[in-house]
Amino acid sequence: MVSARLQQRTRTTAVLLASILVLGTALGGVAFSAAAQEEDGNANVRLAHASPDAGQVDVFVDDEMVVDNATVGYVSDYLSLSEGDHEVILRSPDGEEVLFRQDVEVEANTNYTAVVTGEAAEGTDTPLNITVVSDDVPELEDDESAVRLIHASPDTGNVTVSVESFEAAEGGEEMTETPLARRPKPR
Repeated sequence: MVSARLQQRTRTTAVLLASILVLGTALGGVAFSAAAQEEDGNANVRLAHASPDAGQVDVFVDDEMVVDNATVGYVSDYLSLSEGDHEVILRSPDGEEVLFRQDVEVEANTNYTAVVTGEAAEGTDTPLNITVVSDDVPELEDDESAVRLIHASPDTGNVTVSVESFEAAEGGEEMTETPLARRPKPR
């Protein structure tokens, strides 16, 4: 049985991650367009830590540390990676324990968020996973912003998200994301 405190922490984590990703995409549109959309033959990938029980982790891509001491809710800046497969490894901060490893494939001139989801505990129903979603933002009008919500809470179940003044996204599957939606900017 999961304690009420852990359930609340998990919900808070999911809301925090969604808020970070929404704000990063909606408010960072100018920086996002300039920095992450360069067509240099590489992919741009940011990493998000959304595992409520994995604790602090160091993140390695192809045996090179790219993030140290990331905690739940952390979202990195975009990293430039060559097109193709890359091995992502999560290690304990002391480097002693490999918590998880997974290959991810990225395409040139594409922007991604790689979200660490699931739980680190042995025997869980939702083991650690890296969910990779495309961040390519459609052309937006001056009065529009792009919004995506990612439901990364491993034990919350389906949720309904609604925000005043635009349509709701209902009943998403666990560990899924919404497509980028065009909406008027808040006034």
